[in-house]
Amino acid sequence: MDAAKSTEGNGSIVYSFYVVAILMAVYVLSFMDRILLSLLVKPIRQEFQIGDTGMGLLMGFGFALFYTSFGLLFGAIADRYNRRNLILAGLLGWSIATCGGGLAMGLGTLMFARAIVGVGEGSLAPGAYSTIGDRFSPERQGLAIGIYSMGVGLGGGLSMVFGGALVHWAGNTSVTLPLLGTLTGWRLAMVTMGALGFPLAALFLATVREAPRKARSIAPPPFSAVLRMMARRWRAFGGALVGFSCAVVSVYIPYLWVPALFARSHAMNPQEIGGVLGVVLMISGVCGVVGAGALSDKLLSRGMADAPVRTIFWAALVQMPILGLAYIVPDRTTALVLLAIGMVLTSASSSLQATALTLMTPGQMRGRMMSIHLLVITVVGLGLAPLFTGLLSDHVFTQDNGLGRSLAMVSTIALAICCVALALSRAAIQQVIVERRAAAEAA
Repeated sequence: MDAAKSTEGNGSIVYSFYVVAILMAVYVLSFMDRILLSLLVKPIRQEFQIGDTGMGLLMGFGFALFYTSFGLLFGAIADRYNRRNLILAGLLGWSIATCGGGLAMGLGTLMFARAIVGVGEGSLAPGAYSTIGDRFSPERQGLAIGIYSMGVGLGGGLSMVFGGALVHWAGNTSVTLPLLGTLTGWRLAMVTMGALGFPLAALFLATVREAPRKARSIAPPPFSAVLRMMARRWRAFGGALVGFSCAVVSVYIPYLWVPALFARSHAMNPQEIGGVLGVVLMISGVCGVVGAGALSDKLLSRGMADAPVRTIFWAALVQMPILGLAYIVPDRTTALVLLAIGMVLTSASSSLQATALTLMTPGQMRGRMMSIHLLVITVVGLGLAPLFTGLLSDHVFTQDNGLGRSLAMVSTIALAICCVALALSRAAIQQVIVERRAAAEAA
């Protein structure tokens, strides 16, 4: 069968990669919306009189609670209904909510706005991964998901570069808008970021078609069937979810807390942080994602069924001491170099998680499987890890560079758990992938 026809039943392989590129652009914007607060820590803390624990709740847990809760619902929708429309509705919703955050009159209303951002962004991962799974063969999914996952590196890097410039501009600018009044500072920055979603939504609506489902004749099983499948293979799915969620800790806390760390420990202002740190994170993130996707596909084609999991394990093991040192070394240049190396490995491991779970899961269950994955990694990586970092910084490591010591401890412990979990479950994961591929080929 022709490769183009086999991978995209409603067009060509070129169009399929175009869809991936658009999905990546949406992911970039979602990550920029998510990470912008890390550059606004100082003015928000000053206006609302909160500490690092409060900012940890605002940046992580408050967002993550709704992001994950609605992700389960959106996973079920992605398995049954139009995924293009699901993603489009989420994009419009979180863009409006980001604008609304800039109008918040207190900490409570700002947390509510961030919760609505979480609801909107919860639609993206289930819809995107389900779409990619239906548009590409297993041998191409590592590269396709890798391209989509570049949204983390590009979004995080651009949020620093663009966000740093935006915060600097907004801090020296006031804009008067009809009905909204005069906006300046962090409020203007958030409204401007939210407004970027509207032209992207128009492009998405005009050019993206719903992917034809490979298993369209098979009715999606109930959610209980997904849970039973996971329970039967608890060692494989349990080990994967524990390992993957702990690996994601090292993805999120640099984006959320490193700008504050560099401002305190290395005396950098937001514009400097955005220009330097943003480029470092963007380049290292893209290199890690693309390299990991290509490596995983090559190893899979050579018969190594658990290639994504092996790559995640080794990346986590190597990055453990590198990131730990990056947060506590006193020299700025050394810290940036170590952070860049660590983020290459971090991006590599995070981008392959969806590839592994896609290979482990039947097509008609992938939307809900990805929503479960999203729930676990977000609660741990985006909810608990930033909160624990703030708690340690406020109450344990209260001396000089307390934030850096807190980051080093949280990152090292999480990566150690990741390595143990994946080492214990690798054989079970490999067996599930082999059986799933055999079943797909026989269908």
